[in-house]
Amino acid sequence: MEKITEIFGLQIHAIIHYYNEKKISISFDNTNIRIEFYNCPLVFDSGIIGKKVLVAERYKGEMSFVLVFREMKLDVDNYKYFIIKGQEGLEHYQNQIRIAYQSMEIIL
Repeated sequence: MEKITEIFGLQIHAIIHYYNEKKISISFDNTNIRIEFYNCPLVFDSGIIGKKVLVAERYKGEMSFVLVFREMKLDVDNYKYFIIKGQEGLEHYQNQIRIAYQSMEIIL
């Protein structure tokens, strides 16, 4: 799995969704580091703003992407999947963001 170690321990400041451009930009407190994801048709955000990053890696996706993509008439194989997790929540899905995208850029 591809990991982004540059953001481990950083606190997420903002997540900006550019819906018309299908782009997401994630910025962090007290740093100029930013991650941008391009051609993002679907994002599951369960409250990551303000949390410190513990996990930031590409992963194989999950059934929830498959089900929604099927309704959107999109092919899941045309996308990559990335997850950023903060500290554990009361439920397994809390304090994380899961992103379907086609390309990504880390701006240092």
